[in-house]
Amino acid sequence: MQLRQQAGLDSPQHPQVSDQSSTLSLAGPAPEHQNYHEGTHEPAYLAGDRQGETGHFTVDGERGSHFLGATAAAHLLPADDEDCHLVQPASPWHGDPSHERTSFVTFPFHSRLDSWSILEAGSKLPEPTRLRRLIDVYFAETPWRFAPVSRNYFDGVLDLVTSGNSNSSLIQQAAQLAMIFGLISVGCLFDASVPSHSDEAKSYSMLSLHCLGIANFLTHTSTACLVSLHLYCCFLINEDRPRVDEIFAIVGLALRLATIAGFHKDGSRWGLPGAEVDARRRIWWEILTLERINANRFGLSPFIQADVFDASTPADESTDGFLAWRWEWDNILHQLIKVIQEPSSDPSSVQQRDGIVRSYWSRLPNHLKYRQVRDGGRTESLQQIRLALHFNTGLLQCHRSSFQLALRTHSREPMESERAYSVESVIDEACPAIIALVDALYGDYGLIFTRHIVAALDLFSAIVPLAALVMRSPRSTKSVSAHNLLLRGLALLEQAADATPCLWYAVLLTRGKRMAARATSRLASRWTTESRHSSPPVMPQGSEVGVMTYEYSDGGRDDFDFDQWLESIWEPLSTPDQESMFAIFGDTRGQGV
Repeated sequence: MQLRQQAGLDSPQHPQVSDQSSTLSLAGPAPEHQNYHEGTHEPAYLAGDRQGETGHFTVDGERGSHFLGATAAAHLLPADDEDCHLVQPASPWHGDPSHERTSFVTFPFHSRLDSWSILEAGSKLPEPTRLRRLIDVYFAETPWRFAPVSRNYFDGVLDLVTSGNSNSSLIQQAAQLAMIFGLISVGCLFDASVPSHSDEAKSYSMLSLHCLGIANFLTHTSTACLVSLHLYCCFLINEDRPRVDEIFAIVGLALRLATIAGFHKDGSRWGLPGAEVDARRRIWWEILTLERINANRFGLSPFIQADVFDASTPADESTDGFLAWRWEWDNILHQLIKVIQEPSSDPSSVQQRDGIVRSYWSRLPNHLKYRQVRDGGRTESLQQIRLALHFNTGLLQCHRSSFQLALRTHSREPMESERAYSVESVIDEACPAIIALVDALYGDYGLIFTRHIVAALDLFSAIVPLAALVMRSPRSTKSVSAHNLLLRGLALLEQAADATPCLWYAVLLTRGKRMAARATSRLASRWTTESRHSSPPVMPQGSEVGVMTYEYSDGGRDDFDFDQWLESIWEPLSTPDQESMFAIFGDTRGQGV
């Protein structure tokens, strides 16, 4: 409540979350307690320029905010009011919508929706009880993954939008409505009362994008616009089909827009209200999270370095809380990416990477470390699982190349390699922990968490090295335990695919089954009296996992092609039908998998 009052967002309970009223009031008089800038319908803090040592900052309700660095000759550029003829004029929602039907920018860029007015888009909000449920589901089921907006800030915006107490411009109202639709679209994905990936969730997502187009988000970037883009990425991450390529582009766009709008500079320097400052900080750090995940996934250095932004973490978040330490992991990941991109055969470089990851875990407060016996609430336990998955997938990443070399140079017994420490870190530590964490997630908290696709991707990241060791080194002292873990991980993947049918799981499960079948066949060879291959053949060149999962077979090289798998996952497919799966992986009918 205090945060909402600071931002001028406090108002009586909005009708959309009140059972006593189902009427959507879209316009009304300005709240008396707000201080509006003369001649505008915007709060005073949203109409003005801020000068600082780091550059020129302009903020208003229509255009959002705009930042120009100190060396950008900002004083020579035209003032914002000189560009007013380029801006769609504001109008209240309750007016005649016919003049608002214009060809706004829509997103994604390659599609164009029918041009609706804000009035028409606002009428698509669900009825009050349903709206309240979707908002509650979002804040109950998703903050352990991402938290681009706080509940207090969101409720304050929702008050303004649905209570009729907002005299904001069309641009600002559209951005706020985009954020509301974006949040309930993600909430709908995790609502156990409807099927996974329902048409309802997709319709809310499209409405969010449409409102972003009306808000001209490319040139009028605001907190609500950036939160909406982040929520759209969250929707795509958990979609029923791979959308990784789109996420990569959208995160890059959001990062550029946030920088243009000055979100990389701490909002306190501009004298903004405390709630707005914290909202800007929060979305900046959450966009950084997505950007670093993408950089890691695509083998790139992060586009934004730590020395070019000074945005603090939100003051409404504890320095020993979950978000602070998740963002600290983002910093660790940033360091890890830079170290891993410097290839080295020196085992000391692996120890350096390992030290980076383990230092994070040693500094993590005990109340954020996962324990099998819960000593906190549901949300706290889920947050502990998230951080533990970060730590163990980090171990996998920093030991991956060293583990590969151990399999290559000591295929009969990788534990005899000088890189045995990496083998132990992967097979005895990281992989068992990841599988146990996902097992706890599904078993203790319900199969609704199979809708979090990222958990399954973490699970698959543990399955691959387990299969690699069994297939490459079936006589190793680690092969039997690795095989048992592999089957346990595959069973969890099957469980997730049954609970949440989608193309994501069809892809992962097909790959996992084929690897498990070959690993089982290879493990059986350890008991034969005579091997067909007395010495290892020459290792093929190619991707790391392709090399790790090389199999002795009549065809020479195992047909598990990691590059093909990766391409198939990232290629957006329309329907998860059986024939499309055969087209991706080749016709494997009749091979027993």
